[in-house]
Amino acid sequence: MAPTLAWLALLGLALAATATAGAPRVLLYNSSRVVASSLRTDLIMGVMGEVPDVAIRTTKAQPYLHELASFSAYVIPANDKMPYLEAENAEFNIWKPLELREYVEAGGSLILLDGSTGHNPRPGSSGNSFTGMLDLLLGAEGAAHCKGYLYGRDLLMYLRLTEPGALGSIHTPIMVKPNRGLSGMTCTGEQPGEPIYSGRADGSADAGLSAARMWHVGQGRIIWIGSSYTMPKIRAFREQSDASPPPSDFVTNPPPDWIQPPPLEDWSPPPAKKPPPPPRPPPPRNSGRRLRRQQ
Repeated sequence: MAPTLAWLALLGLALAATATAGAPRVLLYNSSRVVASSLRTDLIMGVMGEVPDVAIRTTKAQPYLHELASFSAYVIPANDKMPYLEAENAEFNIWKPLELREYVEAGGSLILLDGSTGHNPRPGSSGNSFTGMLDLLLGAEGAAHCKGYLYGRDLLMYLRLTEPGALGSIHTPIMVKPNRGLSGMTCTGEQPGEPIYSGRADGSADAGLSAARMWHVGQGRIIWIGSSYTMPKIRAFREQSDASPPPSDFVTNPPPDWIQPPPLEDWSPPPAKKPPPPPRPPPPRNSGRRLRRQQ
C-alpha cells in the first residue's frame, strides 16, 4: 500500500474491530465548538463510510448512556478549538465523563482524533486537548500524564501492537511529516497506555513518541489517533480506525424527557452522480444546400 493511505486504514480498522457480532455502529461527534468545520466532519465520515456495512450517526452533544450503549464506537474529533469536556460543560454535567467511562468499561470503543492545540508553533512543544480527558477517564487506574507533540521533521513510526486481529496487522513502519495535520503524544504516567505506532524524536526505532495510542479499560478501549484528517488519505490512520463489538452489560434508566440532548442524526454516503448525457452530433455538412436545391 502507498504510504499516503496508512492513516485512513488505521481509522477503518479501529472501527471494524469493534464489531464482533455484526456491522459496526458508529456515533460521530460533530459539534462546531470542537470540530474544525462541517467539511472536516464530511472527510471523516467519508473515511468511515468505506468500512463494509458500517452504520454512522452524528450528534452535536454527548447522548445519555442508554443511547450511547447501542453504538460499538464513539468517535470524537477535536481540531484546535474548544476541548470536548469544556464544550460539554462537564464541570457541571459530571455525568458525562462518568458515563463515557461506563460505556468503555462495558465494551465500547472511544476513538479520539487529533486534539492538537497548536497554540505554540515550536515543534515538540504543543499541547493536546484530550490529555486532561484521558486522565479523568483513567483516574481509577492512575493518570496517563500525556503531552502533545508537533512534528518538526520527517520521522519513522513503528507498529508496536502484538495482539492478534486487525490492529495488529497494519502497515509498518510509517512516515510522519510536519505540516500534514499530524501530531504526536508522549505519556509518562501510571497508565501510559500501549503505543500503536511509536518512535523517537531523534528518529531511532525505540518507543517513546507515539502517533497513535490505546488504553484498555474494562472490556473496552480508548484509542487516540494523531491525525486531524485534513489529508485523510494518509494511510495508517485509516487502518487504525477500521479496527474497533457493540458494548454490552449496560443497566441504565432513561433520563427525564426535559433533559434529553439533541436527537442523533443519520448519515449515509451521498448518491453517485449520474454522468452527463453525450453531446448531440453536429448536423451533416451541406444539408442546407440540398434543401435549397430541392426547393
